[in-house]
Amino acid sequence: MDDNFFLRSMRREVFKVCQSNVCENLEITFGLIHIDTSFEICVRRNEERNGLKKVPFNVILKMSHNFEEANANKAPWEQHNFKTSIGEPSFIEVLRCALICLQKSVDEPVKANIFNEQDLENAAKDRSLTLRNKIHQTDILLRNIVGIICRRDKSYARTANITKKEVLSFAKSGVFSSDEISLREEVIARYSETFCNNMSISKEEFDEMLSLEL
Repeated sequence: MDDNFFLRSMRREVFKVCQSNVCENLEITFGLIHIDTSFEICVRRNEERNGLKKVPFNVILKMSHNFEEANANKAPWEQHNFKTSIGEPSFIEVLRCALICLQKSVDEPVKANIFNEQDLENAAKDRSLTLRNKIHQTDILLRNIVGIICRRDKSYARTANITKKEVLSFAKSGVFSSDEISLREEVIARYSETFCNNMSISKEEFDEMLSLEL
């Protein structure tokens, strides 16, 4: 999986999915490859993005401050991990180390976890809390989008609000990502597609509508 996974809890959720799918005829491996990118490079690359692809500066700053590196002492399930940096001089050496990490994860596949009743109850509560948080973040972002559209052209107000309800309903199914940047991108993409279909306008027109404010 290719994602930010900047919190250990996010990676833990993926590991738990691996555990829950292990069976007699299926081995699953879990390993982490961390491509370390400096805050300055992230900001510079973000400045080169246009319109909806640009991430708010405060989101990048928050992620930088809260980033939790893999640590097998704190989380034994993160034991197979490899960290490299942007601009690493020897690609061959980086590739060699990455392959060693992956091979170790293959040699020590994930073991199935036997949950007791309390574990299952706690897991259900965690999933419910995560979903409510995602829905709240989605609702705030959608309100912002609707406000921008209405300020540009009030004749779009009804369709903008109908689209908001459709996307929020979709979010309640729990399909959007957990981390803030991916969630934002997925919500905007879903809203863009739905709004353009409802209004019969091009994606370029929609992007232009939001590009100066969002």
